[in-house]
Amino acid sequence: MRVQEVILNDNKKRYLLLDEVGVPVVLVMKYLKHLDQTGKSNNTLKTYYYALKQYFTYLEERK
Repeated sequence: MRVQEVILNDNKKRYLLLDEVGVPVVLVMKYLKHLDQTGKSNNTLKTYYYALKQYFTYLEERK
C-alpha cells in the first residue's frame, strides 16, 4: 500500500491510498472525500491517509 499525492487543476493537493497493484481503496477514498467536504484541513486529510495506510498494512500482516 502507498499514499499517492495528486495535484488538482486548482493546485490543491489531494491524496489517494493505493493497494499493491496501484488501485485506489474506494472505501478510504469515499470516507476522506466526506471529511474533505466537511471542511477538514489538507494536513488532517493527509494524516488520516497515512494512518489508514498503516492500519490496512497491519490488517494484511495479521490476515
